[in-house]
Amino acid sequence: MADTQPTLNIAAAIIAIGMVAILGFVVWAMVYLAIPQANAQLFSTALGIVGTQVGLIVGFYFGSSANNKKLADTNATQAQTIAQAQNALTPDAKTVTIEPGQTAQVNAKDTT
Repeated sequence: MADTQPTLNIAAAIIAIGMVAILGFVVWAMVYLAIPQANAQLFSTALGIVGTQVGLIVGFYFGSSANNKKLADTNATQAQTIAQAQNALTPDAKTVTIEPGQTAQVNAKDTT
């Protein structure tokens, strides 16, 4: 399966930049254009909606979701390092599966 994460990152960046551009346009229009009284409420509502969406995007990329991803990556790296260390410490270890209810005993001569 191909890694689609770079493509998703590019698409997310395009969407985020687009939302910021829309927010910038709405703010610019409200400041520099003479908006007809009939459309003033519409522009105010659009400013609130787009501003909220931009806030959500910024919160996602720089807030707790980004920190959770970093933490998950760190945990995965630690688990991999632990597994490698265990394999390095016991390269010739014998694996025995014990079913529930069974018991086992290991003698010192069996571990060589």
